[in-house]
Amino acid sequence: MSVRNADEVSLNRTGLYVALNILVAGAAITGSGLHPGLAHPAYVILLFALCSTPILEAHTVNGPYSLLILWSCDYFLMYGALDLKHLVLGSDGPYRAPDGIVTSAEAVILIGAALVQLAYRLACRSAQRRPSPIAPRDWPEHALVLVGILMWAVSTKLNWDLAVHDLVEKSNAATEAGLERLGGVSVGIHMIARMAQPLSILMLAYAQCRYRRAYMAPLLVGVVVFQLIYGFVIDFKTEALIGGVLVVLTNLLVHGRVPKAWVALMLVVMGVGFPVLQANRVIRDERGENSTKASMDIPAAIERALAATDRTATGKERTQTALERLTTKGSVEIIVQGTGVTTPFQHGHTLIPLVETFIPRLVWADKPSIPTGQIMNREFHVSDALETYISPSHLGELYWNFGWAGVVIGMSMIGALFGWIGAKFDLSKAATVTRILVIVVTVREVILASEGELATHYVVWLRSLAGIGLLHVMFARMPWRGRTGAVDGEAGDAAPAVRSLPQRYPNLLS
Repeated sequence: MSVRNADEVSLNRTGLYVALNILVAGAAITGSGLHPGLAHPAYVILLFALCSTPILEAHTVNGPYSLLILWSCDYFLMYGALDLKHLVLGSDGPYRAPDGIVTSAEAVILIGAALVQLAYRLACRSAQRRPSPIAPRDWPEHALVLVGILMWAVSTKLNWDLAVHDLVEKSNAATEAGLERLGGVSVGIHMIARMAQPLSILMLAYAQCRYRRAYMAPLLVGVVVFQLIYGFVIDFKTEALIGGVLVVLTNLLVHGRVPKAWVALMLVVMGVGFPVLQANRVIRDERGENSTKASMDIPAAIERALAATDRTATGKERTQTALERLTTKGSVEIIVQGTGVTTPFQHGHTLIPLVETFIPRLVWADKPSIPTGQIMNREFHVSDALETYISPSHLGELYWNFGWAGVVIGMSMIGALFGWIGAKFDLSKAATVTRILVIVVTVREVILASEGELATHYVVWLRSLAGIGLLHVMFARMPWRGRTGAVDGEAGDAAPAVRSLPQRYPNLLS
């Protein structure tokens, strides 16, 4: 690219950044006049300005800044989108923003965003200055498809048995009793299955993106539809929608462009399916119905949920919208206002599972379980029901443990980690199944899930990476690759195949 063209592209990105921020600032300021007191416009404007900065540097959505783009979108959805909606459209709820320009909790959110943005860029640029000499290696097509199908079938069966037949009740006591009844070996197998299922969906999605075989599209549609049914039966929205989300993400990252057909399908599914999933929970609670009963007559359960969508969408029985469920700003406000005042700092207590990640219960039978969400509910007196789970968010949990020091150090470490991964697993240079697995698992477990418990999600992420590494060692260096090199076929428009790779290179995670 010539210097002139590069300058024009840079100016276009700068212009887009400025235009979007002027639009959001205008909407926030105008909305604050129309609906005063519902949110702080300065906070919304500053947060959007921070979260939209990847526009200035990200040349492609699947490049080294891909994780920063996705993290920034999710961060604004969690902490700013609902405030912007209230400013522009008003609110039928009782919430009123406190006096002032920003609250202390909003300051924590803004500083956290700025630290991740800065640390990501520093780590990414540092990693790019030291490129790996190891050529990327990929799986052969038949191994990718066969392992993906087999892994999905086995893990899905194990997950179904666990959620529908073994751990039916959701209380702590019932879960602990069920796990004890299963035994250590069986619990370990089911834990592996929980991590393997999303990995298998990613493998199949990658195979469809890369090789474009006619049979892959209906196979993937079948997987997505089954996930919807499975999530409906076990009353877990994330499990219901994750199949489609993973397929969309994989297409986006491999090709570097929005997969219009899959996005359209997901919008339809979410528009129709989310209210049904919401109504399903209400009906299940009213009938006292568990997953086992729902699985006995799935069509009847779906019919009951469809019939209840009208009354759960409006009026006094209205359930939360998708945007209301996404936001965790309230949790950060509770934590920042109460920690050190009515509730003591945790001093790392809720982060202990990070240290115990790879110690199996077979070795440590009394390995402690720390239900952070329930501890938060009890410590901050959010609900009278002691088993109620309150999502603290990763940002809130860092403050709850160490105050401002936790936010500054923790968010900087998170940003640096994502920046290093984004640079080392750059899909715009070469798309391989291992790179896709690492990037998307990072997005799923520690970015999209950042509203929950920090230690829980990072433990699953670390274990998933260990599994990905094992699979890579097993399948990415098989002798059946032949003399065409590590990559057979085309890897998509944004990631050309790497051919005739020297066989002397060691097999690393790249």
